[in-house]
Amino acid sequence: MDTVKEKVLTNRVDEGELWFKTENCKIYINGYLFCLTLIPKDYIAFRDNELVFNEEYNIREAFYYLLARYNEKAYTFVSVYDAERFMNIFYPQMASR
Repeated sequence: MDTVKEKVLTNRVDEGELWFKTENCKIYINGYLFCLTLIPKDYIAFRDNELVFNEEYNIREAFYYLLARYNEKAYTFVSVYDAERFMNIFYPQMASR
């Protein structure tokens, strides 16, 4: 039987297999946030659970290369936020520290 990691790496995860509600979910992560990358909304979109590239800007290859570099030795977790809304929350908290 395949491990979860093998299924993820070979894109053989059944729909809904790894999804769970995160309401009241607590996890402990012993690590650091390392990279915040700004991608203009004109370059990429998220629609109907799909990643849609604007081919006019041709960032598909570079985007997947970036993800592959992070994934060479460990799992890669991607979290995408609207930059303006995120900074409205993040900056005041960092400034107060």
